[in-house]
Amino acid sequence: MVTMAVVSLAMALCSFIAAAICSTIFTAIRDAGFGFDFGGTMLGLGATALGLFSYAILGSLFGYLTRSILGAVMLSLGWTFGIETLGIGMLSSSSDFFKVLHGFTLTGNIGSLPTALDRTEVLSLLSSPGVNTLHSGLVAFIFIICWLVVCAFVGISLLCRREVKSLVVV
Repeated sequence: MVTMAVVSLAMALCSFIAAAICSTIFTAIRDAGFGFDFGGTMLGLGATALGLFSYAILGSLFGYLTRSILGAVMLSLGWTFGIETLGIGMLSSSSDFFKVLHGFTLTGNIGSLPTALDRTEVLSLLSSPGVNTLHSGLVAFIFIICWLVVCAFVGISLLCRREVKSLVVV
């Protein structure tokens, strides 16, 4: 889990460095003023790393469940894109039941973090894929932590049970 957290943070940091380089280039081309909000950037970096880490924990749970990398990838993609995003997310605009259900999904809560951290309120005006206003930042953070704890507990339990059984068989 520590390794997944470090890799998630490294991936988030790489994406933020690339975004900073692109922003600097576009700002220079447009001859606009350049401003940097260190606190907001650190919050965004933390939220990005938390989202990546959450998906990594969910993927590892599916890996422990299927004992297969391909199975884990297929289940993870099927769950996040097929069920949470396409199924529940798209139906949430047409049904109150799916709207409430979308508020409990990992993808829905990770999508709430960008609008909660946006100080310019630009994201709440745009219709960006994956970004929503389901919850405030604190509520989304709590839901994500709940998902993390449950997925980590179930994954560790599966792994430990499987390791104990393999030791007994040998």
